[in-house]
Amino acid sequence: MTDATAGGPTPKPGILDIAPYVGGKSAIAGVAEPMKLSSNENMLGAGEKARVAYEAAVRNIHVYPDGRATKLRAAVAETHGLEPERLIFGNGSDEVFALLNQTYLQPGDNIVTGQYGFLAYRISAKACEAEVKLAPEPNYKAEVDALLAQVDDRTKIVYVSNPSNPTGSWNSGEEIRRLHAALPDHVLLVVDEAYAEYVTEPDWETSFGLARDAANIVVTRTFSKIHGLGGLRIGFGYAPLAVAEARSTASACRSTSRSRGWKPPQPPCRTRRTRRPRAS
Repeated sequence: MTDATAGGPTPKPGILDIAPYVGGKSAIAGVAEPMKLSSNENMLGAGEKARVAYEAAVRNIHVYPDGRATKLRAAVAETHGLEPERLIFGNGSDEVFALLNQTYLQPGDNIVTGQYGFLAYRISAKACEAEVKLAPEPNYKAEVDALLAQVDDRTKIVYVSNPSNPTGSWNSGEEIRRLHAALPDHVLLVVDEAYAEYVTEPDWETSFGLARDAANIVVTRTFSKIHGLGGLRIGFGYAPLAVAEARSTASACRSTSRSRGWKPPQPPCRTRRTRRPRAS
């Protein structure tokens, strides 16, 4: 049979060369509702307040969501002590990475990340016709000097997963500060803190404080892990105002879904990370 679609539009160079993201198994024979450890789904589920807010939102699902995520923006800003106008919201932190790549990468540019960094960084960068440069992680940890050795004049973004999953490693606050201090001003440092709430090591610290007075740092978080909201796809980044404003021109008019405003609950306790594959 002849393919009637042959001769149609051709993807731009490099798109068909991207290895698609492959998630873990989602079905087990004899198990009705398995939990995907490969995605670190929260087996405790979402908190009661989140479930109540979600159920209450059903009556308004015919109404488009607030494109500014105003209530969520205010709640996140209050919870973390951040300036609301500097927050970027996306359909999961995946979209925040994609928007940053779309905003700053041109064909021939590159991103730098660790050998075991989250695949989403690479996929959207390659879709922008950018090169991906991987710093070796012989000890399953992102090393500052290895990352810096990959940076060149065409590097636009350096991605660091901190803490990192599935390796179970982390970078201390001092290591992140040293990395940032050594980067050229034109390079954006993105610190992915998807698993921040699970850290117990005393030398780890969030990069929110470092980002507050820096012109080239973005710190991202997700609601998919500790908050158990993987199905709602909500992530955010704390960025310099100029970055947040530039990013807003490249985003869809509504990235997050509609819901009643609710304040993210503080995790009741902290547990140690385990070495499991990740997905955001």
